[in-house]
Amino acid sequence: MSLFYLLISCEHNDPKTHSFEEQKELYETYCALCHGVNGEGYIAPQANALGNQDFLDSATDAFILDGIIDGRPGTKMSPWGEEHGGPLTFEEAQAITEYIRNWHEGNQADIHDMIFYGSASEGLEVYQMYCSGCHGDNGEGASAMSINHPEFLSEASDGFLWHAISVGRANTPMGSYANLLSEEDIANLIALIRSWE
Repeated sequence: MSLFYLLISCEHNDPKTHSFEEQKELYETYCALCHGVNGEGYIAPQANALGNQDFLDSATDAFILDGIIDGRPGTKMSPWGEEHGGPLTFEEAQAITEYIRNWHEGNQADIHDMIFYGSASEGLEVYQMYCSGCHGDNGEGASAMSINHPEFLSEASDGFLWHAISVGRANTPMGSYANLLSEEDIANLIALIRSWE
């Protein structure tokens, strides 16, 4: 998370409230072209499914908001915050985050305090076998999103990564690997991914 985002978020403790219709209009104007009207994703290459319940289970509001404001460097997701030359104020980005969160039908998974310890070198073997075809040889992204950028990794907790690997993202190319990989394999994968920070 950028220092600027931390500072600006402190200045906006009482954000302007947007109606549901205003939230929807903002999302449809700035996000739907790539992520789909209902957040189904993959309308544009590597545009993740924001409405996916597995994603919403594991992503915090801060993770979503930061992606809107700062973008995801190393991916096609450019920054939309006005401090980066984009069109969105902090309040508008927050309204879009709230609109995306409205799709969530369950509760957020209690995963963000999870910490994994593993071997990056052993994780590389697992990664090459199961992950590189979609995420690229070094996590730079291929048919799936980049997972090696330091800014993404500073926002993604170990629990977020664990959830993506073990639970997957239903109805997307990212399936669950819980039946293919041991917890040790997953810990080693997370160690490898963390080595890219």
